[in-house]
Amino acid sequence: MEAAVIGDIVKIKTEWLGPHETPGKLYRVMYANYETKRVYIEPLESSMVLKPQEPASFEMLDLVEHSPAVPHRK
Repeated sequence: MEAAVIGDIVKIKTEWLGPHETPGKLYRVMYANYETKRVYIEPLESSMVLKPQEPASFEMLDLVEHSPAVPHRK
């Protein structure tokens, strides 16, 4: 993934999954830093009021769905 935008739906690439992570689980990008090429993601299907967030790099993620807030993105 070249870049991520807040609101993008992503999944973690198989080679980067930890033992506790489910393949194909969907996450939403909550913060993106374009200088360090890192993001914070949170799981979509969490029932917690404050969803856990975890850092990831752009290269660790596959884009599933573009953010609706950025309609003209390539």
